[in-house]
Amino acid sequence: MTHKPLILIAAAFALLGAAASAQPARITSGYSPDPAIAVTQAHLAYSPADLATAAGARAMLARIEAAAEAVCAGPPTAAEAADCRAQAVRGAVAKLDHPLVRELVSRHVAEHAAW
Repeated sequence: MTHKPLILIAAAFALLGAAASAQPARITSGYSPDPAIAVTQAHLAYSPADLATAAGARAMLARIEAAAEAVCAGPPTAAEAADCRAQAVRGAVAKLDHPLVRELVSRHVAEHAAW
């Protein structure tokens, strides 16, 4: 079975404040028209204020990475799991579309030449 990761980033209202960043990812199964593909989704809530600082951006990226670990627990080989995590992180960062988080990812890729 092919494993397809998806991390959804949900903008939380400012009323949630610090509570949004403290919430763990909510992991759910998604729909796939192909029964051979398992779709696992992680939903991350955050407040825009969470991303106002470099420390907040690092915390968000760490949450994205943790969610990627959770949604990519299914692939049978280490290489497939690493591929899944990389795809999930890249997709989540693209959806989040925040300059501080993108910069952290770019720096990580430049230093480690992989992700």
